[in-house]
Amino acid sequence: MTIAIRTILIILLAVSVTSCMNRPSQPPATGKRDTAKMTSTDGYARKNSLIAKLSNAGVQVVQVGDNVTVVLPTDRCFEQDTASIEESCMPILYDITTLLKSYGNVAITVTGYTDNVASPEQNQRFSRLQADSIVGYLWTHGIPFQRLYAEGRGADCNIAGNETLGGSTLNRRIEIALRQGF
Repeated sequence: MTIAIRTILIILLAVSVTSCMNRPSQPPATGKRDTAKMTSTDGYARKNSLIAKLSNAGVQVVQVGDNVTVVLPTDRCFEQDTASIEESCMPILYDITTLLKSYGNVAITVTGYTDNVASPEQNQRFSRLQADSIVGYLWTHGIPFQRLYAEGRGADCNIAGNETLGGSTLNRRIEIALRQGF
């Protein structure tokens, strides 16, 4: 993939993440949370360190304001039409989990997306099942359940057209949104 095309896809993803973040969703219940905006140099350094480490883990990282979103292509983590996590995705999820353990105040929303091949109802259900699988992995590997929230958006917020295999592949993704507490 050329650098120009890759740059355009990253910009499209950032726009998609921003517009999807403005849609209502329930944040996880994390008990006592620090909702103050990040103003300290230490807070920025911790967030930048997290972003660098996640980028080195082999995933795409998008930062919009104080929010960080990790994007996992589902073709890398799931066989098509399943919600069982592939072995090839385990090292990435392990790295993400290890990093998230050291950021105990970060609320985590896992959102699944699909292409538009199936019916809207099937896409919604399937995207939720994949998000639930990722949340299950994070929970069984030490992330407190109170910090986790899963949702499925089906074919909502596509970042590319579904007319081509490449576009459909980009639309099938898992986004792990990290909020507050850096």
